Amino acid sequence: MIVLLLINTSSSCSEGECDIQPNERILGGVTSERNSRPYQVALNLRVGATGEVGFCGGSLVHQQWVLTAAHCCFHGYEEVTHVQAILGAHSLYDRYENGRRLINVDEIIIHPEWDPNTFENDLALLKLPNSVQTSETISIVRLPYLSTVSSNFAGLGAIASGWGIASEGVTFISPTLREKQLTVITDTLCNTFYFQNLPRDVICGFSSTSGTCKGDNGGPLTIFSNITEETILIGVASFIAAEGCNNDMPSVFTRVQHRLNWISNVTGIILIMARHIRKVAKDVFGESKGKGLIDRDTWLWNEEVQNVLREKKVPFKEWQVVKNVNTSLKDEKKEVYKEFKRRAKKAVAVARARAQEKLYNSLNSPRGQKELYRITKERERRSRDITHIKCMKDEAGKVLCRDEEIKERWKIYFEKLMNEENDWNGFLQEAQVNKGLVREISMDEIMTAVKSMKNGKVLGPGDIPVEVWKVLKTDGYMWLTLFFNKLLHEETIPQEWYSSSLVPIFKNKGDVQDCNNYRGIKLMSHTMKVWEKIKMRCSVVVGFCLVVAVSATIKVSTNYHIDIGIPEATRIKEAEEKILANQDNVNDRIVGGVVSSPNAFPYLGGLLITFFNSPSTSACGSSLISADRLITAAHCWNVPGSLIVRQFVVVLGSQFLFSGGTRIPTSNVVVHPQYNPDFYTNDIAIIYLPYRVSFSTIIQPIALPHNNLWDSFVGQVATAIGYGKTNDAQTGVSVNSVVSHVYLRVISVQQCQAVFGLNFVQESTLCTDGFGGIGICGGDSGGPLVVNHNGQDVLVGVSSFVARAGCQLGHPSAFARITSFYNFILQNMSVDEKMRCFTVVVLCLVAAVSATVEVSTNYHIDIGIPEATRIKEAEEKILANQSDVQGRIVGGVVAPPNAHPYLAGLIVTFFNHPGSSACGASLISADRLITAAHCWDVPGTLFVRQFVVVLGSHFLFSGGIRIPTSHVVIHPEWNASFLRNDVAVIYLPYRVTFSATIQPIALPHNNLWDSFVSETATAAGYGKTNDAQTGVSVNSVVSHVNLRVISVQQCQAVFGMNFVQESTLCTDGFGGIGICGGDSGGPLVINRNGQNILVGVSSFVATAGCQLGHPSAFARVTSFYDFIMQHMN
Repeated sequence: MIVLLLINTSSSCSEGECDIQPNERILGGVTSERNSRPYQVALNLRVGATGEVGFCGGSLVHQQWVLTAAHCCFHGYEEVTHVQAILGAHSLYDRYENGRRLINVDEIIIHPEWDPNTFENDLALLKLPNSVQTSETISIVRLPYLSTVSSNFAGLGAIASGWGIASEGVTFISPTLREKQLTVITDTLCNTFYFQNLPRDVICGFSSTSGTCKGDNGGPLTIFSNITEETILIGVASFIAAEGCNNDMPSVFTRVQHRLNWISNVTGIILIMARHIRKVAKDVFGESKGKGLIDRDTWLWNEEVQNVLREKKVPFKEWQVVKNVNTSLKDEKKEVYKEFKRRAKKAVAVARARAQEKLYNSLNSPRGQKELYRITKERERRSRDITHIKCMKDEAGKVLCRDEEIKERWKIYFEKLMNEENDWNGFLQEAQVNKGLVREISMDEIMTAVKSMKNGKVLGPGDIPVEVWKVLKTDGYMWLTLFFNKLLHEETIPQEWYSSSLVPIFKNKGDVQDCNNYRGIKLMSHTMKVWEKIKMRCSVVVGFCLVVAVSATIKVSTNYHIDIGIPEATRIKEAEEKILANQDNVNDRIVGGVVSSPNAFPYLGGLLITFFNSPSTSACGSSLISADRLITAAHCWNVPGSLIVRQFVVVLGSQFLFSGGTRIPTSNVVVHPQYNPDFYTNDIAIIYLPYRVSFSTIIQPIALPHNNLWDSFVGQVATAIGYGKTNDAQTGVSVNSVVSHVYLRVISVQQCQAVFGLNFVQESTLCTDGFGGIGICGGDSGGPLVVNHNGQDVLVGVSSFVARAGCQLGHPSAFARITSFYNFILQNMSVDEKMRCFTVVVLCLVAAVSATVEVSTNYHIDIGIPEATRIKEAEEKILANQSDVQGRIVGGVVAPPNAHPYLAGLIVTFFNHPGSSACGASLISADRLITAAHCWDVPGTLFVRQFVVVLGSHFLFSGGIRIPTSHVVIHPEWNASFLRNDVAVIYLPYRVTFSATIQPIALPHNNLWDSFVSETATAAGYGKTNDAQTGVSVNSVVSHVNLRVISVQQCQAVFGMNFVQESTLCTDGFGGIGICGGDSGGPLVINRNGQNILVGVSSFVATAGCQLGHPSAFARVTSFYDFIMQHMN
């Protein structure tokens, strides 16, 4: 048997473009165990009766459907005419293999948006003539759950399988099924391999030793779910790099999860629920007929219009064939098609006008007005038909109209239904159940929901005939309980049930469900009204969660430019003009809060947000939870229907949003799968950083409440932090814009619901009291709400929303409750950082309460963009107009000139950042200095270019001798995570001349075993004066302070054993004195017999602040004496 490759494109990577080769096969890997991939399908393909043959792979996704790649169905521009599917095979050539089936494909359906040039939407469905019987060798692979629509699966291990060649150069495909584990990588990383040439919505798998190769296009990429213990199809093999398989390039697959609607619509596997409810209505109400779906008597279906529409299709197909082949012929065919298109439009316009001409010509006559009235009444009658259920029939066909008869009929029917007549048992078996995904709904919860609903009328035009369920009592509640639990477990639900219950079905009289049984649709609507009650409070459902639009009185602006945009632009312009004129300098802080001390909240991450479709910049907050993950609000990233976010720039370790700190761009954001932008439910997202940041005194992660999962925190005092507005009256930017915080009291969910209503406030929402006009405000979205537990800050909330009316009106502030999303957060943490997994499933019933306070649901437009502009302007003004603050170590005094001639300043510049940083150092010889390792080494974030060593100057930015150098040797055991062995030696390019202002300091060679405990030492540096100081002054001068040395044990009691070891020397912070920001690397000295001796190198202080009485930590020079001496002349 000779097997030829159907497609064999040869191309190469050059000049920044990388061609793709649609021959994706397993390279290397291992032979699959027999029956381990029973969904795997082999496809023999042929063009014409005796044309070329080819081979592809596929996946059985339904008993009658195989999913494969669209490019498998073409040879050049010829479409494949014959496909033979081989199911249940392990050995490709063993035709007598047990359980194997060969089936000729009945129909080939290509994805309507398949692009052969870019390989976008590279999917096709192959219909088998009959449903296949599943067995040990043949089974259906699970499609992705709807909850995974926002997941990129990055970091997960996935299996690619197929009969592909084992390595490049091999000419025959594998006789047995093979598989290889790949690691799913992010789209951003994959795009770097393919020079930003990837089509949209693909998924990439990578392995350094093997991958996919020629011989198995269309094959599956799967993951295994530990939760549901299922294999899930996430990708279909699409292409590899044109150079071949052995080039360490990722393999590219079409992402399945974003094509579920197309797959469902084609295969028709989603109508189980709708069919059963319609059957119920037909049996109880009798059948009512509506008008057909297509009225072929209308003007559109006259022969002239249909002929011209058919004629238009021929030149269109001819143009498509030559569109990407022959340039001159392409233009010619296009013009022909455009001419036929013009004819078609003209024929349609004429037919429509002719059909309406009679009515239009007679509008001014009494006859014409009557005709128009008749048409209007007919439409009104049809609309009212489905709202009038006046009577129903019994089993014998007798019409029942009295209330008692109708109630009795319902009871009899449901008794039969619950006795498994009317095929209820068949329905239960037909709907597949995914066990263990959610807590099932109890009958008590159904009863509570029904009782809370307003009574309508069983007869007549009632809103919701809830009596239908109330009169049935136990039987009705039992039926609804079983039915809704089937909905919870069903993997696919009709699209109309997600968007707004059955409102689209109701309005379209059943057209969208291909159903004329209006009474059936009415009962579906009644049933789903109860479902709305159940699902209104659904916070976490693993597998899927229906998004139900429940009617509310809260008004949301839908005309942005008129209602918000134009007035907002005017306001911003006026505010900026005032700022430029030095007016309205308003202190900027969270409403009712205070300006935060620098580094008080090292886990706070600022977010600068840019868009694809707007030149503006927006702002949000976030919280660092690990070295490469942050938590923010989903609405900071997801803005349905308006702005499209391009990327976040994460700002860490800075008091300001637009300047300073570590700045990391990223577009890898995972939004909670059940996020609802209409009501801000599940308003949480995880940010992936492209690399791990190094922790320091200004960058630290915050703890998650893993020991407080069931704590509501009601009554506790929490702290909200952010860059947001000060007050409602603030219309522009402030020159004092820095991080602010406020203390808030947590209130109960019920108290918050009384203000905002049940749509916005669920069990997964945490609210704080706004009494006194305090809370979060514009610009604080996504920022942290923390409580202090045993001296440790714990993240309990993510800033979500406030009342649209204003931040100072005393209304609550709302946050996403972290404990409700603990499982989601852990799923998106790095593998080595995951803690024990807790699943939180909250599902309960409540009554619908209308909200009384409006909430803005368009964050970026209403708040973010103007807030970002305000903050940026404020920071620029601060940097341009800094006050002359005397710079000295916290609690110390300005040092006399030349008091510390060994002290050196370091101005630090970077390769990847335009700003400068500052450190201290100590001169120990004519061409060597000692400083802190963390001044030079910043793993994974900034890359230091050089030091400018400043000697003999009282000022850091002017005067003295200034020597640039990049020759720095870090201690070989330096640990950036815990600041261990935090010492480095600086080499100068030449020897300096000593003078009264430049002198080396002595090393403690005679004191190697001295702990210096209780001795008084002096720290000197250019650093900050106090915690409130928000910037570095250009006139900062050398300061010093006397400190008492404490024991290692005393210091460990504060900072822990990870940070403090025997090589650490600490000083007491009693009285709020010590080192602070800018002093790093500077000297700690003691005086022995009139001689200053270097005993410490400034290393770190508490992130909460320098004035809180915590110790100051130094690298102990005696512990590094040998290392220092190795680098002396």
